[in-house]
Amino acid sequence: MFKIVSYLPEKYSDKTICVIGPGFSGASILGTEKTRWKSGEFARPPKARGDNTSTYQYPTLEIGGYAFGSIPGFNPDQIIARGDSVSYPFGATHLYARLGLPQHDKLSSIISYLERVPGGLLTPSGVSASHLAVLFNLPKNGVILRSNPIYDCTRSAFETIYPNWNIQVHKADFTDLVKLEEAIIKTKPHKLYLETPANPTMAMIDLKGVYELAVKYNIDEIIADNTFASPIIQKPIEIVDGDPYKKIRIMHSGTKHFTGGMDGVCWGYVSLKDWKEFLPMFLFQKDMGFNMSGLDAEAVLQHGIPTLHLRVKDQSANALKVAQFLSTHPLIKKVNYPGLPPFKEMADKQFTGNGYGSTIYFEIDPEKLKAEIGGNDQTIIKDGERFGDILGLQSFICLAVSLGKMNTLIENSWFMVHRFMNEEEKIKSGISPFGWRLSVGSEDVNDTIKELTTIFDLLKNRNFQAKIDDMKHMIGKPKGLN
Repeated sequence: MFKIVSYLPEKYSDKTICVIGPGFSGASILGTEKTRWKSGEFARPPKARGDNTSTYQYPTLEIGGYAFGSIPGFNPDQIIARGDSVSYPFGATHLYARLGLPQHDKLSSIISYLERVPGGLLTPSGVSASHLAVLFNLPKNGVILRSNPIYDCTRSAFETIYPNWNIQVHKADFTDLVKLEEAIIKTKPHKLYLETPANPTMAMIDLKGVYELAVKYNIDEIIADNTFASPIIQKPIEIVDGDPYKKIRIMHSGTKHFTGGMDGVCWGYVSLKDWKEFLPMFLFQKDMGFNMSGLDAEAVLQHGIPTLHLRVKDQSANALKVAQFLSTHPLIKKVNYPGLPPFKEMADKQFTGNGYGSTIYFEIDPEKLKAEIGGNDQTIIKDGERFGDILGLQSFICLAVSLGKMNTLIENSWFMVHRFMNEEEKIKSGISPFGWRLSVGSEDVNDTIKELTTIFDLLKNRNFQAKIDDMKHMIGKPKGLN
């Protein structure tokens, strides 16, 4: 007779969870009495993902009424009291796409497992995720203290929209804990909002130090945007020893690493600090319309998540080699990358060991460029701009925003993503007109380095610069662009 032996289930690795999905809640059930199959089940596809639908139907009015009435009935204390674990799915909440679909539950559960949080909700974009995280449970006349720099659409909303709602948003240097503490004492914030690494400068923030300040001054929560690292590279909950004071809320622009380069799929994620938050945040999300498309969730589950671990590690390994190449190039003034000084020491403390991320910020040295090709202070910015023109017109390195795609992308934050920030603020934030944010892809890294080498050589060639100007003239300008 088969005998069940005492067995402590092993946790699957992040890599495996990305491939197999949330079927085991992160733990092996081998050697236990549990089964993956439900009573009466006959057959199912090997990777069942749930119904592709925008709404559900019911056999009777009584059942339809019960379904909608069940929404406010989610009570984690009662679930625990009857001996069950609180997890996905949430009972009869699959009513309508904006109220949650099986695909949402599955995708949320995978990300929540990777981030070591109880659960989370999905939104239609990364920016909407930041707003859901900030506005949820924010008291009237709330005060936010944010790091600098941050993604520019978030900055713009903080500066132009939030004041209309009597929400104060202040900025501080989160890389200096002394200055941060001074700002906390002065502004008395309800929430701290930070990016680490930061967009676009890749500046690293000491999460444990920020956490200690949040505990010391009884700040409600720290919203940590973990988009640039992804949970494969950085897990904020583990950095702060499991978040014993329930201060950390994690958000993502899922459009980036999680999606894996599928064009047209746009979404975000916000974590729960505790299951008791699920119902109020779910109702807030429902009424505000901060909901992800079910079709997008299905696409990410089928294509983005299974390749996440492989892509992030591969692109991080490539990025480290590119960053090392850039750091020794005579035309480069500085390279900001978590795998290089001065950020490496902190990255080694905070990162998981799976790499340093795929994104680099570097600056071309205008003085060295001027020494190579001549020119003066009035023309040198134009000469530097040709670096982007060569990329856009002739290179496989795409002049484009975003990150996490399979192919390498590059953008100039001064002229592109952070264009609407005033110049003085950009300089204070460490953003230069000669600065480039490079998101390294999965091409052969030797090809990427050769491409960059050639571009730098062409940048020093006045004759080729004239050819680039001819190409730009041939293409012309869109109507309305002078």
